[in-house]
Amino acid sequence: MAAYAAVVSTITGSVQLFKKMTRTLALVGMLVTPAFAADETLEESGNAFIRQCSVVEQERDLTTKDKAYQMVCAAYVSGYSEGAGFAVDHARSNGDSKAPPLYCPNGEVEAGQLVKVVLKHIREHPETAHSRTYVLVGRALQEAFPCRD
Repeated sequence: MAAYAAVVSTITGSVQLFKKMTRTLALVGMLVTPAFAADETLEESGNAFIRQCSVVEQERDLTTKDKAYQMVCAAYVSGYSEGAGFAVDHARSNGDSKAPPLYCPNGEVEAGQLVKVVLKHIREHPETAHSRTYVLVGRALQEAFPCRD
């Protein structure tokens, strides 16, 4: 139980850092490309994530704005994934050799696929769509890529 608590504590710290980085990147993105600025940011809720990231499912006739949203959504979910991996590695390097991974994909998973997994999860659980996006990303990845003991 202490191992799990250590991982959760490490992940919480990583999530806070990730949120700050996401906000900074969002601010830079809005300054560089003001035409793409949204009224909401995708990390606010699953609803915002769906509105901004559904474009990932499109394959044709993408506008420049659509392509920008695709990149932002892929970067957000990839950042979460990298942060989760870092949190586990960090816990293990600090003596918690049994820190469990949060999810266990089979091989390499592309960022676009991760975004689609999150979109699917939010749509299948509309009762949680108001929750913060990072919570829903974690749940989606755990559901789609469960770890086997």
